Amino acid sequence: MAGLSWQPVIVALGSDPKSEVAAAQGLKHGWMATLGGIPVLARVHAMLHDPAHDRTILLATDDEASVARVLARDMRFVRIVPAAGTTAASALAAGQISGRYPIIIVKAEAALLSPRLIRAFQLASLKSGADATAAFVTADGMRKAFPDMRHNTTRLGEDNIKFCGMIAIMSPNGLKLLDTWTNIEREKRSKAGIARAIGFGTYLRYLFGKLSLDQAFGELSKLAGMTARPILLARPEAGLDLSRKADFAVAENLVRLPHQR
Repeated sequence: MAGLSWQPVIVALGSDPKSEVAAAQGLKHGWMATLGGIPVLARVHAMLHDPAHDRTILLATDDEASVARVLARDMRFVRIVPAAGTTAASALAAGQISGRYPIIIVKAEAALLSPRLIRAFQLASLKSGADATAAFVTADGMRKAFPDMRHNTTRLGEDNIKFCGMIAIMSPNGLKLLDTWTNIEREKRSKAGIARAIGFGTYLRYLFGKLSLDQAFGELSKLAGMTARPILLARPEAGLDLSRKADFAVAENLVRLPHQR
């Protein structure tokens, strides 16, 4: 993978109770859903498992029994890390246990990534010179690819983007991104709390549409005491939400296309 032996981390937490797919399939978690005949989590595991480097995947979860049901014999390639409540905190816990860099962190639901897309993200992360990077797609790309679908995106100034559930930690300093993200997640239910976490000036710039994606990562870098950069992915399907039935139906067709292998 991009010429290096990366430490893979998967974060498989309890699904959003509003997950349409988990409810429709009668499952505890969306990552247990079968996509193109293969469970979502198993797809993510297969993308990250690299027999050439024999690197154990660190898997942060609050439901080891369900993970074992999905991965079955592939559990021998996994080391379970107890979840720490949120995605960021769980990823941080796994990263601290690893102590090896670079680290590639992928959410268990991110089954529309592909080995090719992951390699492209890793290469871009290496070239960025950053301590940490995060993967996004643009809302414009998603609208062009899927014009008849509704997409939940985030607007930052003139940028309209969707996080794709993938982060690279390039150095020990990069873990500060996850630490800062954990602090922000603790405050996400309160606008005042978020403003305190990121700074009132930054929050006001966001509210008034004066904070671009690059500027947001610049402010995040200063807040965390490291360098973080966004990476835009070339495949808009990476932004589909597999908790929604409409997105999942589209994904069923997409996983059979050659570029997904």
